[in-house]
Amino acid sequence: MKKIVIFLLLVFSVALYSEITIEHSEPYIAYRNSDLKLEISLVGNRQQVVEFKVYYRERGEVAYNIIDIDADSGQIGEYEITIPVSQYAQGLEYYMEVETGDGQLITYPAEQPTLNPIMVQVIDEDIETNFVILNDLEDIEEGVDFSLSISLFNIRDEIDLNTVKFSRNGKDVTKDLIITPTLLVYNVKKISDSFNFQVQAKKLDGEEIVSRMQTVSVKKKMFTYELPYNIRGNINYRGNTNSISYDNDNNQSTENSTNTHSTSVNVSGHNRFSRINSRIYLSSLETSERQAVNRYSLEAKFPYIALNVGDKTPYISEFTLNSTNIRGFGGKFYSKYFLLESYWGNSAREISTKASNGSYIPGTFRRESGALRLALGNQNAFQFGLNIVKNKDRISSLDYSDYYISVDAKDEDEVKQIINPVDNLVFSSDLVLSSPRKLFNFGAELAISAYNSNIIDGAISEDELEDDVDGDLPFDPESVDGFFIINKNTEPLSLTTSNLAYKLYSSMYIAGNLISINYNRVGSSFNSLAAKSINSDTQEFTAANNINFHNTVFVDFSYNRVSNNLAENLATTTEYSNYQVNSIFRKEKLPLLRVNFTKGRTSIKQNDDLVTNEDDSESVIIDESEEFRNIAFGGGIGYEFDKVPLMPFSLDLDYQNSLDEDDHKNLYEFEDNSFYARYRSKMTPIPLTTEVSYNFTKSTGFTSVISQAKDDLTYTKEYEEWKRSSMRIKFQYDLSWLKLSPFFDFRFTNNESEIDETQDNSYSATSFGFNYYPLRYTSVTSSLTLKNRSYDTLDDDYSAVNWYLNIIQKF
Repeated sequence: MKKIVIFLLLVFSVALYSEITIEHSEPYIAYRNSDLKLEISLVGNRQQVVEFKVYYRERGEVAYNIIDIDADSGQIGEYEITIPVSQYAQGLEYYMEVETGDGQLITYPAEQPTLNPIMVQVIDEDIETNFVILNDLEDIEEGVDFSLSISLFNIRDEIDLNTVKFSRNGKDVTKDLIITPTLLVYNVKKISDSFNFQVQAKKLDGEEIVSRMQTVSVKKKMFTYELPYNIRGNINYRGNTNSISYDNDNNQSTENSTNTHSTSVNVSGHNRFSRINSRIYLSSLETSERQAVNRYSLEAKFPYIALNVGDKTPYISEFTLNSTNIRGFGGKFYSKYFLLESYWGNSAREISTKASNGSYIPGTFRRESGALRLALGNQNAFQFGLNIVKNKDRISSLDYSDYYISVDAKDEDEVKQIINPVDNLVFSSDLVLSSPRKLFNFGAELAISAYNSNIIDGAISEDELEDDVDGDLPFDPESVDGFFIINKNTEPLSLTTSNLAYKLYSSMYIAGNLISINYNRVGSSFNSLAAKSINSDTQEFTAANNINFHNTVFVDFSYNRVSNNLAENLATTTEYSNYQVNSIFRKEKLPLLRVNFTKGRTSIKQNDDLVTNEDDSESVIIDESEEFRNIAFGGGIGYEFDKVPLMPFSLDLDYQNSLDEDDHKNLYEFEDNSFYARYRSKMTPIPLTTEVSYNFTKSTGFTSVISQAKDDLTYTKEYEEWKRSSMRIKFQYDLSWLKLSPFFDFRFTNNESEIDETQDNSYSATSFGFNYYPLRYTSVTSSLTLKNRSYDTLDDDYSAVNWYLNIIQKF
């Protein structure tokens, strides 16, 4: 019991005092067939970050897509990423993970992110009903004669043509406009630059109507002649220099400087019959003592065939190959009713074992992975697929001394194995049944795995194996060791339900409702090394309903339930259940409203109540059962004050309340109340953009410390109360004539403990920088950031200076 209490204390200490904190303003809605932009902040020492990833999927999909983020790429820990949204998406789900050098995993949301992701409503973007644009405004070729056409057909009987005004980049150019009763035409000879435009007019009844600001995007030519192959791409260089100074409790100062550099080259091209995509990513973080960071890929697509060489993260199925990078080669042959897809390469590199001060840091065998998929039918109607994936560690990739070490320096023959090479084989079959326009969708997958946890001794003989397994085997294990190695470490030795995994999922769209149901069950012995986020001995049920009321009110209902110990081999069984409701009200000219509610419960049930002593007597042990509950609710309001003269602005207000408690023994309870406000404005007299945000969170709670004297247990409550306030101010000024946009960014966070003032600390980051566009297709971003964390009463501070440079050249 003491161990559990200590564990809970550590968990909450990490939550309160972690050097890395994820801050994120959740979006209200996303639009179909558009990219969703996410703004993410990492507060703290980013040098601790080993991996930073964002997982996302569209509603109804089972597998998450992964976006890897370079933690050193953001300005003062600010990151902006885009998530693509398809034309038929009904909803979007995502969450974030940060892994630190000491093995800590920080997630957003903090509790069960895979089962309780951030949910975003997806709707159709507003269509301009007054002024209808008849052109495609994207990628207009530089140097052509361009005619912008705007239809007035919908308002032809209501508009006063004498009041029509047309502005280009804020300048009135109505005199250059051709006006007819149903059409406005703006001609540009040999267009050279992108520009913004807006139309306004008055109706006959005096009502003023104004269009949204639109942009005509001009595609620049880098060459004076046309290439036979339409080539596009970019070269991106990133540099980060970080100098950190620490002061500890002994008044000793240490300094640490790091320099990281990375360059990526992306090239794509297409002609009438083919398309190529290539990527090269070089990073100073690449070393032989960690898994590969650099990435190289070349992909070519032709009618009915696609080939790739280098790094790729393919998706075969959820239980076989999913979210695993393979460095090798592969491709697929496809037609309307047939698909053959295959990949082969390394999913892990070899890393030698390191000896340090009498201890060892175990290395890693090179892991080879291969996948094959055969599918018949069409995924939009009916498709049946067969999949096989093989993962095997290559023993020869390491020296003998890397996986066997001496136990006794005097006896070289006395050794122990510290690394186990493994062998893994997974078969699966899946099917998809869809109605036209995917109004109804049903899918299933059944997988079986074979896993060997140590293949160092090779295959076992048939005689030796039959001594461990009842009955005769139909084959000799040594005859198939080239395909899969069977010995006493194979899990399991025979086919059982424990090494099976299956899923069922269905979705249907009825009268504005998108209903989806998913069920997964993974056996206790099922292993798939190339499929991420697969937890053995678990089952999961998910149900969700997305409701759209006249494209004005959107409501999301979802329910998740996860449990483990399906084989009943564990001392405890854990069950987690969660349901949440998110709703949004959105109507033109009215505030945007959001309300959310989440309730989750985790139950840990002890399976054995008695323990046998050495004298064969039985005694009752302390009940180790646990039950935790978390409840969160909140809401927000947002409105754009676009009619305010000189300085139109938007304002967002949010409130969240969350409660986490031990619902069984009352050993702890923590409650958070958080308020968030953000103000954004863009002045019209001068090109100044301002953003101010403020967040205040108050945390209260207690933890019970248990002490035992003979047969009596004593519970002592230790109370905690925290206040955390965070403020951000950002200015950006657009000097268009200099092609320069300087900016200033300041963030301040203050943490106060009402119980222990020695834990009071503050963090600040001040950044000065600019965005510069010196040449066509060239952009330069640079910033100098000063960071500081200090404790009010302890000498445990650090300060840092960071210089960031990002250069992008497009072509």
